[in-house]
Amino acid sequence: IFLCGLPASGKSTLAKKLSEILNIKNIDLDDEIVRHESRSIKDIFAENGESYFRKLESELIENLNFDTPWIIALGGGALQNESIKKMTKNHILIYLKADISLLVDRILSSNNRPMFLDDRGNSLTKSDSQIKLNQLLKNREHSFLEADLIVDISSPNILGEITQFYEINR
Repeated sequence: IFLCGLPASGKSTLAKKLSEILNIKNIDLDDEIVRHESRSIKDIFAENGESYFRKLESELIENLNFDTPWIIALGGGALQNESIKKMTKNHILIYLKADISLLVDRILSSNNRPMFLDDRGNSLTKSDSQIKLNQLLKNREHSFLEADLIVDISSPNILGEITQFYEINR
């Protein structure tokens, strides 16, 4: 199962919860990259750029053993990478759809999202964050909408919806 969506849509959190419910290993690509690189995503973006980060995402997925099931929390922009997009075609892809205002609130409550920091490392304003998220959605939504299942993160039964879909489609 691949989980996709905009930044702060809950991919990492849901991957962990689904892992427990379905008894399937999970991996958070962002966390794995941080562990592998021994530095933060913010530092990777600052020192090597987004294209380097996307390359790392692709390499990590390519090295997974798909003989056993996985729940994979993709980075927000991972589906912009054609090799990752191609890999998701043979597996279940779930789009975690979210209201932009909810995502802005989540992003502003943390300071660890490099795409939402200004040149001095300070969080973008609420307005600028909203503009940024709307632009990301415009650029990425076509890929997200190719998902096998689209769930609204505000759904009270999101775990049930995903679990039921997985049980029927695995």
